[in-house]
Amino acid sequence: MQKNCFIILILAVVCSYDAVAQPKFSISKIVGRNSINDADASKIEQYAQGWAEALYTTDALELYEAQRHLIEPLEEDSAMSPYARSLYGKALRDGFEAILDENNTNEMAAVNALQVISLLGTEQGCGLLLNHADTSTEERASLRHWASIGLGKSFKQGILPERRISSIANTVADFASREPVWYIISRQFSSLAALQDIPDLDTRQQEELEALSVELQIRALSELLTEIAKSDEADERVRALPFVLASLRLQLIEPGLNEDARKAGDKVIAPLLTQFADIALKHAATAKANNELYTAYGESLQSGSFIVERILKLDSSDTSMLEIWSEGNYPEVTSRLNGWKNAQ
Repeated sequence: MQKNCFIILILAVVCSYDAVAQPKFSISKIVGRNSINDADASKIEQYAQGWAEALYTTDALELYEAQRHLIEPLEEDSAMSPYARSLYGKALRDGFEAILDENNTNEMAAVNALQVISLLGTEQGCGLLLNHADTSTEERASLRHWASIGLGKSFKQGILPERRISSIANTVADFASREPVWYIISRQFSSLAALQDIPDLDTRQQEELEALSVELQIRALSELLTEIAKSDEADERVRALPFVLASLRLQLIEPGLNEDARKAGDKVIAPLLTQFADIALKHAATAKANNELYTAYGESLQSGSFIVERILKLDSSDTSMLEIWSEGNYPEVTSRLNGWKNAQ
């Protein structure tokens, strides 16, 4: 009797293992079809959920293998149809639910799940990414970081309709002003800049999204500086600005940028960067306690000076703003700042 019970137990374990085993089949050929029958829809679901479950591991090789299989149907060669993308996205959402749960401590698996979701490029995928890019719904910085990156990747898939791109991008701009972690802020700005790199747009759409990209980045910058200005001491979030301002500088001088978008951006950004120079002088003493932060203020002033002096058509000084900041020559910084104010 005991022997029979033991055999039954072994069979139960084997059956259980088979139920959650990683799929042994590929769906790459199925997902290219516009018409998918129930059997193939079931295969898509089994594939997504099976490999999603396999992603729940701390073993690096197993994690890589699971992510590779999850990404495979989304690769360009598979030519996934809209209907298959919808089915696959729903199955991924269900399969990743436990991995992305706030109580899951395996952040490595959760980050990999977000990386897969970013390749969907759909409203459904962006909804998940937005949820994990927002400080009000996601406490884990690593997930906010990768969700913010993922939103830019989602835009670049070229699948979202224009109206949804606008809505999602506006939400990303809102996140940047309340995000406390500087490197996540820089990623959120990068995702807003990605609106200029969406493929297969007609001329009107491209011009509208270029203008929206610049408008939202400058709006987010304005709101971020307003928050930073509230602090009486140096603010860590300034460490995002060297990346943000260097990128905006290049965008605003890009020959291919719509001229109306450039003029609108130039008009708003010069007063903002003048405001930042005032903030930097206010924070200078406390910033000196942290070399990296002090340098970030100087690098931000440097990029800001390039932008403002181009817009106001001012002659650049022989001594860079970064150099005079690094020397602690605040009277000279003030003099340059007054020159900006007088020219506006």
